[in-house]
Amino acid sequence: MMDTDQKREVLMKKRRKWMILAMALILGLCGCQNSEQESADVQQSEQSGTDAEAGEEPYKFALVAPMTGNNAQFGQAYRASCMMLIDDINANGGINGHEVILDVFDDKNDPKECVNVANIIVSDPSYLGVIGSQTSSCCMAVAPIFQEAGITMIAPSASHPDLVSMGEYIFRVTLTQELEAREYADFVTEKMGMESFAIIYCSDDWGVAVNQVFTEQVENSGAEVLVSETFIPNQTKDFTSLISKCKESGAECLFIVGQYAESAQIIQQCKNLEYEPELFYGTAMWYQQEFIDLLGENGEGLVFCGNFDNKSQDPYFLEFDERLQEKEGIHIDQYVAQSHDAMELFLNAVEKAGADREKIRDEIAATTEFHGLMGTWSYDPETREPDRELFPQIIQNGQFVSYDGIQ
Repeated sequence: MMDTDQKREVLMKKRRKWMILAMALILGLCGCQNSEQESADVQQSEQSGTDAEAGEEPYKFALVAPMTGNNAQFGQAYRASCMMLIDDINANGGINGHEVILDVFDDKNDPKECVNVANIIVSDPSYLGVIGSQTSSCCMAVAPIFQEAGITMIAPSASHPDLVSMGEYIFRVTLTQELEAREYADFVTEKMGMESFAIIYCSDDWGVAVNQVFTEQVENSGAEVLVSETFIPNQTKDFTSLISKCKESGAECLFIVGQYAESAQIIQQCKNLEYEPELFYGTAMWYQQEFIDLLGENGEGLVFCGNFDNKSQDPYFLEFDERLQEKEGIHIDQYVAQSHDAMELFLNAVEKAGADREKIRDEIAATTEFHGLMGTWSYDPETREPDRELFPQIIQNGQFVSYDGIQ
């Protein structure tokens, strides 16, 4: 029989044997798992169909827009348009192997809230650019913040004349209020022969600027503005007193400067007061299907100048519009088109410049013959303002129709 010491030694040998076997088993399993993981990684890369390399940092952008509140539909149009474009890019491997990320910030169409959002964005060095915001007031509140941080901001719709001059990193897609208002005036006086005007305009930065430039251009042409009345956007509901003054003036044309919903209210109240000027005339803000829906028969014969061609037969325009309708239930409008082009400008720039904020700005400033949903256009090399045309429209049979002159 074995004594106690011998038993202890045999037991220790057995333990060592089992420990060695256990270690071998663990190492074998780890090796198998590593091999399986490596295989899975390769398979995933092949299935994705991308050229992205492991560890590539994403290209990150910010969208600032009203996602809630009175202007939420415009911000939602921005989001839908930009995200569909980004999804297309990422589905095809991203840009030079980099995934594109868009973070959406709600500024509620409030300049103070927009400033808060801007400060959050500039505190993160990974953001390469900003799309937004929607209104001139919000954009002008945050332009100095992005300029100081050296982050390019492209405003899809803000048209105040002074916006772009606030810094070399500030751009826009729409025309300036000054250029738009002059074209509004030239078209209605030269092409439509109107000689006297009444104006109802909103009291924000955009409305004040359009009223001023339009009035100056009309008077320079030899026509006259007989009355000019203002209202507070998102607050004024009863326009009776303003309409009465315009009616009393006897002006041939009533020019309305406001968002489409308020413009529709004004026109409906004009009809109720039996005010029928020879022409109801408006801005590009009327280029919304909802405007026609609100007015019904009262929309017939209204004229305005839009800033894109919603009847474009460009194959990409038609294909994007069809997919947007299927996915989001909306068609291309000016907000979709402007935000799409702003996002695509960034994507084109980052493809050439990489994650370099200054080079991205330079690429955007040098853009010529850019082809997007707004048509084909360029940035003026001196002013950095977009150089493109307007598209006069008339509402006929409940549809927007290209206006080519009154017979």
